[in-house]
Amino acid sequence: MTLHASDQTVHLVEAVINDDGVYVLDPGGDPLQYIAPPFVVRFPEPAPFAVNRIIAAIARRRLGSRARQAGIDLTTIRFDAANDSLRRPPFTFRPLPLVHPRARALAREHPKLTLGQHSVFVIDRHLAASEVESIAAACRFSGEATGSSQWAICEPAAR
Repeated sequence: MTLHASDQTVHLVEAVINDDGVYVLDPGGDPLQYIAPPFVVRFPEPAPFAVNRIIAAIARRRLGSRARQAGIDLTTIRFDAANDSLRRPPFTFRPLPLVHPRARALAREHPKLTLGQHSVFVIDRHLAASEVESIAAACRFSGEATGSSQWAICEPAAR
């Protein structure tokens, strides 16, 4: 039995610009957050304070102009592995994994567990309903709540 764990987004992207703060981007290159202590400004809609809106407008323009000057298309940033970083002056890009480190370690140790990017709203025609039922029957929830989620522990069903 193999098990594939997936989510629509498996990582975000940290973009550090030399001496100019840190941006958190979605995998498509759109900014989600700008961090320049003591400020953390969210995108696309910053908090309703004037200073946040001003910082957000400046940060968004600066990100775009720096990327254009460096000839970087933010929509094409890809990583070979979850621990890679990519240096393209003046940027350093690093993936911010959204998969728990224990789950990544388990996938490295057990080749029958794979992790990947996939939306549950896209029907996988290769997965039969009986397979879904057998996977669900083999899973039990650990009760270990972390935030709003629980760990699902799946074991091969006895034949």
